[in-house]
Amino acid sequence: MLSFAFVVGATAPFLLGLIKPVIGLAEGISLLSIGLLVAAVFVFVAVKVFLKKDRIQGDSI
Repeated sequence: MLSFAFVVGATAPFLLGLIKPVIGLAEGISLLSIGLLVAAVFVFVAVKVFLKKDRIQGDSI
């Protein structure tokens, strides 16, 4: 999950550099916010689906 967040965060400036000349800075930042919101939803779903299986129970230690 953390690596997915880092990948999305690292590609955001690159994508903004590609988008800015075409549609402008303000619109590019708005589009990136939508992409980051989608990435946050993916991380939330991953937490809900996989965290119960991967966590250590307190009484099992």
